[in-house]
Amino acid sequence: MEVAEGGYFRRSIFVNGNRGYFEVSLDASRNAFNVRVQIREPRSLFFIIERIRAMFDLDADWPTIARTLAADRALAAPISSHPGLRVPGCRNGFELATRTILGQEMDGERANTLAGRMVRTFGQPFCPANGLTHLSDT
Repeated sequence: MEVAEGGYFRRSIFVNGNRGYFEVSLDASRNAFNVRVQIREPRSLFFIIERIRAMFDLDADWPTIARTLAADRALAAPISSHPGLRVPGCRNGFELATRTILGQEMDGERANTLAGRMVRTFGQPFCPANGLTHLSDT
C-alpha cells in the first residue's frame, strides 16, 4: 500500500469510493515537495492534500519550534545540525496504532514483515503504480 524508492514515496488511497494513489518527491532546489495525485474524483483532491500535509508534518511552525527547542542546551546542537526535521506522520489513527504496537513488540524489520503480511491478508490487491500492490482503505 506504500513504497519508498528511488527518491519517491508512493501510496495507494481509497477516498469516497474511488481508488487512486499519490506520489511525493523532494525538490531540493526549491526546498519543497512535488506531489502528484491520481484519482478519478477531483473533488477529493483537497482532502487528499490535507492528509498528505499531515503525513509529512508540513503545517508545523518550524521557526518557532526551532527557536523554542534551541533554547535548551541539550537540544541546541541537534536542532542546528538537522534543521527542518519533522515528526513522521501516518495516514490515520488505526494505522498509527497498529504500527506503534508492532514497533513496540519487535524490531523494525520484523514489524515491517508482519505489517506486510497483514496488508496482503486483509488488503485489496491494487497495482496503480510502480511498487504498489495493495489498496489502502483510508
